[in-house]
Amino acid sequence: MNLSFKLIISGILFMTYSHTAVFAQNAKKKSGISTEIKNKALNVHGTYKNETQELTLFNDLSYLLKNGLTQSTGYYQFSPNKGSIRLPEVNTNFNFKRGELINSLDNNIVFVKIGKVMEENNGLKMSETHLVGKWELTTLFGKKIKMENSDNQPTIEFNSDGKFYGNNGCNIYNGSLNEVDKFRIVFGDAIQTMKACYEAMEIERQFMDVIRTADNYTINNGILSLNKARMAPLAVFKLVK
Repeated sequence: MNLSFKLIISGILFMTYSHTAVFAQNAKKKSGISTEIKNKALNVHGTYKNETQELTLFNDLSYLLKNGLTQSTGYYQFSPNKGSIRLPEVNTNFNFKRGELINSLDNNIVFVKIGKVMEENNGLKMSETHLVGKWELTTLFGKKIKMENSDNQPTIEFNSDGKFYGNNGCNIYNGSLNEVDKFRIVFGDAIQTMKACYEAMEIERQFMDVIRTADNYTINNGILSLNKARMAPLAVFKLVK
């Protein structure tokens, strides 16, 4: 192979490589999705607060927005470049910035992230906690609970991905754990249906108070106790076989 032919081949290969590199670079620019933004989008789940509002984003794309005594729920949507979200039900858009959400209609409204909804179970497999499964309420604030209609007996069920859901005696609820280990547990905000059940209203209220305030748990022989500090158990459950 003579020198001239080698130079021609080298030139063709260089032009092909250059064209491929330019094409890849332009494709990356057109996509508008950087690794940084992708990572932000993967870690938006959690609770954000400003002076008057609180917004919780769950990993199933549902959200809970509290504004004083008003609550809004629904499902949020990512923008094409994953750099912002929209809450269609309340017609509000947010941009991401350093772990904060900024209302795009008024950049002075900043939601600071205060809690992380559990992703990857904080390095702990839920199966190691023995929480996974369905639990039926037996005692609430020291009082035995037995509903006339067994279908309304309050329950809580934990999934292996850190989600919880169940029946609080009247309404169906669900949410995700913020923290969990072999002793400590912190529930994220729970979304629930809004059916009125006057005969079970007090049980429902107390049950959801347990979800909001429990900070540790014990399991012994198929009995789950949700506790606050070193106080007597707030609620006791039995494992549903």
